[in-house]
Amino acid sequence: MTPYREVHPGNGPFLLLVHGFLCSRAQWMPNLDALRAVCRPVVVELYGHGRSASPEDVRAYAPESYVAALDAIRAELGAASWFLCGASLGGALAIRYALTCPEHVRGLIFTNSMAAFAPGDPDGRRAEEGARSAQRILDGGMEEVERIRVHPKHARRLPQQIHDALMEDAGLLNPVGVANTVRFTTPRTSVRDELAANRVPAVLTCGRFERRFQPHREFVAANMPGLDVVDMDAGHAVNMQAAEQFNHAVIDFLSTCMEQTSSGSASDQGRSFHGRRAEPGRSLQPGSARGYPSQERNQGRRHWLWGTSVRTFGPSIARAKANMPAEEAT
Repeated sequence: MTPYREVHPGNGPFLLLVHGFLCSRAQWMPNLDALRAVCRPVVVELYGHGRSASPEDVRAYAPESYVAALDAIRAELGAASWFLCGASLGGALAIRYALTCPEHVRGLIFTNSMAAFAPGDPDGRRAEEGARSAQRILDGGMEEVERIRVHPKHARRLPQQIHDALMEDAGLLNPVGVANTVRFTTPRTSVRDELAANRVPAVLTCGRFERRFQPHREFVAANMPGLDVVDMDAGHAVNMQAAEQFNHAVIDFLSTCMEQTSSGSASDQGRSFHGRRAEPGRSLQPGSARGYPSQERNQGRRHWLWGTSVRTFGPSIARAKANMPAEEAT
């Protein structure tokens, strides 16, 4: 069994998009039109979410089972490799895929993800809490699902059109699938102790207003080779709250990765997407010019924020198409 997926028209390599917990394909509404200029988006929905089934076999919800299911989609598409982009829980699964199948990953994008970088659970407390939460969902049904704080009904900072679409898809949530996600997916998705093994170019598009994620941001920046961090003026829902900024960052990342591939440097493991070498155990600050960032100072540390004045997509798109293999530029 594989999750529900949609392949959107576009120009370039496939880009897999994996949404977050209690979201759906609607999460990517503000991004698809821009991204399809340089890639072919493939949108999937997690089990129990949107149009995906809710498997009775709980093994399907394990992160390693998701990796196998996503790789089956890649093979079905006939793609030797593709790009991945995941948000929140979807980001944790995307990183897990990249660590497991680096030979099939051209580049990785992820947003704020508490699940991805949570500390280990040696005493099993997180697993126990997951089991209790799952049982409450099974007992209370949709009413209990709607009480979860990340349910779209509690969102207050999303564009109205996106919020309405998420709310409509929230009616498709399956309490059994959600309960199994809480019990068998979320507690097992942490890649915190495996980041040093990363072999693919990666970028974290970080919503800097989510304060509780900032310690994780610092940890991943210090421990994931080949990573660039782009801080954005958004909270947890980066791709929806700062859609234009997010789109620029992703287009820039895809374009640069394709440039490196066409110049023969893609096999140079450990490089960030700006082409500078990332030492093991360290990340690189994104540097300048491709995404039109504005430089600021924050607590004495130089970093890059995406300003509210955003230029057109033209330069990145033209550069990407110029460096696509012929079969991808159609």
